[in-house]
Amino acid sequence: MSRKLIRCMRCGKRCRSEAALDTRNAVWIAGQVIGSLCPTCQTPQENAEAAVREAIGETETYRVTRAENDPHEYIRSLMKTYPTPEVMRHKAAELAAARSDEPTANLVGLMQALAADMEPM
Repeated sequence: MSRKLIRCMRCGKRCRSEAALDTRNAVWIAGQVIGSLCPTCQTPQENAEAAVREAIGETETYRVTRAENDPHEYIRSLMKTYPTPEVMRHKAAELAAARSDEPTANLVGLMQALAADMEPM
């Protein structure tokens, strides 16, 4: 069985080997991998940010906890990670565009509802 072909989200270049995976930055939203960036497409800022996060062991993914553990904590974590309605909606739209499975659709719906709740009255 062949593995899934990994392509850069920006240029579409294919990842041709296991060793090449180490040079790519994974792109995460709300604990879900939505793609990867090849070294050519990574900005210096993205590259430096990934190196720092890898060194200290912190990524956006770690700020979002697992929903099965505590749903209330998961919601608080989403709101902390994406603190404005605009950011929450933007990330929900990116996630919806990247993945179409049912659990992701449920997560997108939750993120959209949270964004609506974050709006000032």
